Amino acid sequence: MPPHDALADRLLERKRAVVKRQQVAEDLRRRIQNGEFKVGDALPGVADLARYYGCSWEVAHRAVWILHGQGLIREPHQGLDTRVIARPEPEEPDVRELLGEVQEAIHSLEAKLKALAAALGD
Repeated sequence: MPPHDALADRLLERKRAVVKRQQVAEDLRRRIQNGEFKVGDALPGVADLARYYGCSWEVAHRAVWILHGQGLIREPHQGLDTRVIARPEPEEPDVRELLGEVQEAIHSLEAKLKALAAALGD
């Protein structure tokens, strides 16, 4: 394999790890927000998180540090439980996304109403 292919493979793998780390952190954040992990609760250990999420220990470790950076857990230390210290604030919904969903629902209902009117001979 030419050297540039190996470099491209390493870069792609690093990008996948970053994406997975963000996904793990976001899911843990959601679980804290939903009350699965309450303030004062210990998170599972990094090895357990890695098994649960099907990722490497390093990805799980970095995801935990993301939560620490967001002020949701105390600073992780080897051998000590990593405890939840705050619940995240609910995220504001994306108004444009919600508007798009409403518009899609309206178009769907209009199509169904037209089909119903045609079936009734209106």
